[in-house]
Amino acid sequence: MTQLIFQRGDIHWVEFPKKESQNKVHTVQEEHPAVIISNNKQNQFSSVLTVLPITLQLDKTYPFEVLINLDKPSKILLDQITTIDKVYVKKKITSLTEKELMAIARKLHITLALPCYQES
Repeated sequence: MTQLIFQRGDIHWVEFPKKESQNKVHTVQEEHPAVIISNNKQNQFSSVLTVLPITLQLDKTYPFEVLINLDKPSKILLDQITTIDKVYVKKKITSLTEKELMAIARKLHITLALPCYQES
């Protein structure tokens, strides 16, 4: 069996585990596309990946979501950052453009309320 190579910006099908929840918080469950946002060194050596789920539900769009077009208009859910074992990551769908990755970076910065910094 060929081992998948995971790159930042790749979109794969991911089997998100079902979660039993007492509250009404909606999180992605079952199989959905997701974009890998962890860095490539981590993707190479770690057993887990950091991903953002993608949905086709466009009834509401929030400032912390990035619109993209897979086969249909879709949105990346930046408020549902998930770390998942690589065994749940399946077939690659496509890769994001640099422009789309930059949009994610900007909106993640806002979503997480990260302060601006400069490396010295």
